[in-house]
Amino acid sequence: MKIRFLILLGSFMIILSSMTAQTVAGFWMVDQVMVGERNLTPMAKWFKYETNNTYTAGNGWTQNDIGSWEYDEVKKEFSPESTNGKDGYGPFKVLFSDNKMMWKRMEDGMEVTVYLSRISEMPKSPKDMVAGNWGLLSVVENGTDITPTFDADHKIELLVRWTETFRRTNPDDSQSFGYWHMDAHEPAFHLIDFNRDIAIKVFYVSFKDDLLVMKEKDKDTVFTFKKK
Repeated sequence: MKIRFLILLGSFMIILSSMTAQTVAGFWMVDQVMVGERNLTPMAKWFKYETNNTYTAGNGWTQNDIGSWEYDEVKKEFSPESTNGKDGYGPFKVLFSDNKMMWKRMEDGMEVTVYLSRISEMPKSPKDMVAGNWGLLSVVENGTDITPTFDADHKIELLVRWTETFRRTNPDDSQSFGYWHMDAHEPAFHLIDFNRDIAIKVFYVSFKDDLLVMKEKDKDTVFTFKKK
């Protein structure tokens, strides 16, 4: 009798797990977005679909959308509607697989496919991680460490504020100020000086523990900063 009960319980849990996996409701992160043959995956994009048919969405720690959603179980069609208005492309066809979900529809003559995975925690984007006070650790140009001549007295600092402004302290103790921007589809960090005579600098960033690594676009120069 006990064995039969355990078998029935196991079967019930499998069915329940399957039912859970086959619903739009839940917390999802976008793994990939393909538009035709182009990969246009946004960084740390997430959607949270509530059982009352409302949703919130954002990138990393920034929420940037709210709305409602419907799912037609017969047609396997998913229809989100932002409070900003309808997008005009119609519903997505939906396919589930374990804790994965795929959306597909046509937009402007191109097939759009979105791959998502269930998550339990809010994802963190490069935009969230770059904020802080950073001290320059090293500069490597064309494979050569030029730190001793570039910043002999270790004075260079980069303060990146949540307000999307920055302050840079230079080797001569002068300071520069400006805006910063992180690209939505790649970790491209733009520094836009208030002084318009200074060209916009773009760096590809990566993070490890308390280190920020910035590789200048179109140059073989790598700056490594340590959080202060």
